[in-house]
Amino acid sequence: MAAAILFNTIAHATTLFYYVHILRAIAAIQAEPTSTIVRDFMDFKTKFFTMWGVAAQLVLFALCVLHDVARLLPADNAVRRGARSLRDLILVAVAAPGALTVSAMFWSLFKLDRNMVMPAELDALIPTWLNHTMHTFVVVLVVVQMLAEPHYAPSKTATLTVGTFFTVAYNSVFFYEYWLSRRWIYPVFSILSWPGRVALIGFTSVMFLTLSLVVRSFVKTRWGPPPKISHKSTKKQN
Repeated sequence: MAAAILFNTIAHATTLFYYVHILRAIAAIQAEPTSTIVRDFMDFKTKFFTMWGVAAQLVLFALCVLHDVARLLPADNAVRRGARSLRDLILVAVAAPGALTVSAMFWSLFKLDRNMVMPAELDALIPTWLNHTMHTFVVVLVVVQMLAEPHYAPSKTATLTVGTFFTVAYNSVFFYEYWLSRRWIYPVFSILSWPGRVALIGFTSVMFLTLSLVVRSFVKTRWGPPPKISHKSTKKQN
């Protein structure tokens, strides 16, 4: 038991540090606005949906570490139960569907025409390793997490409520930024007409929420219902 907890804690803490390093690497990017592409990237780099996804991964693995430490407490301890429930809710409703949506949308548009998401001019600012940490490996890590450690699906209502709040919050920031600056965070929106913009935002939002339900179903199938713990029990469980 103690060895398993130690291994999980080290693995989760390492992954947490990995995401902290990614955010620090992005924050450290500095460049003169030599073109509108570079200027827009520097102005919007914290507002990309990718960055919100990376932040969600950081929160997820911070909760994983908290849950690992809380496993040293009795099984009926409120901190332990709360850490597990919040961890699983963030995984299912935000982190996993966010990673899948980001990866699918980014690489699809990149293959179609990279100028729609990441023009070649940005290669000097975003090295290949950083690009893949944000758009490829993020999926690998969250899938490994779902497969390797027990997680218990939150209710469908909770999943959709949190997922909807997340998408509405991001879309509000997205359109508010355009209203303020008359510039789009993603170049593809400069190409599209308004019906196309609304359709793309709608498609991405529906995709995100659909994936949250797919992830919930996968977790439920993989790990089953959460164990029933008596509040009087002091026996430790995984």
